[in-house]
Amino acid sequence: MICPYCGYRDPSVEIPEKASQVDDHLADCPECAEPVYATHDFSKVVRGSQARAVDRGELSEEEVADLYIENEMSSGYSHEQTTRDVDLKIVDEFGDIDHFLEIKTRNATLNAYAETVFRDLKIEEARRLAEEYDAPSYILIKFEDCLTIHHLDPDREYDIGPFKRWDRDGPKPHVFLPVEELRLLEW
Repeated sequence: MICPYCGYRDPSVEIPEKASQVDDHLADCPECAEPVYATHDFSKVVRGSQARAVDRGELSEEEVADLYIENEMSSGYSHEQTTRDVDLKIVDEFGDIDHFLEIKTRNATLNAYAETVFRDLKIEEARRLAEEYDAPSYILIKFEDCLTIHHLDPDREYDIGPFKRWDRDGPKPHVFLPVEELRLLEW
């Protein structure tokens, strides 16, 4: 289990392969005492301080990008849309590219699945961008209860397999990334 508040990782509480549709309280975090859930409908289990996390779930991509710049980067950095298969380029005060950032939204809590999925095209684009600009790419994933980030390593062989989304035609190649590899953004 990964606490979406303080980032504490409790190996004694296993992340389910797939969460149920009901209130699935995994445990209270031993570090910060906040309740940790594995659910698809977080709005039904909001209690006390978790209202902050649900409010984050309502943030637009633009607001998430602004928060990312404000909390992760030095002053003078900004973000710009790209025409590539990665959402944003993060630039310094001189307009030079620092890195690229893809933002994804999940309608579940961090602990709802052992793995999160995203199209393999993001990895392919990260490889092209690293070669073309000598700049890294990251994927920021906005779960219902927290924000996380992962470096898209162009040299890594990711676990890729077919995945069919309920709202799209046919299975497409997707990366299956263990949520334990995500870094919690604790702001």
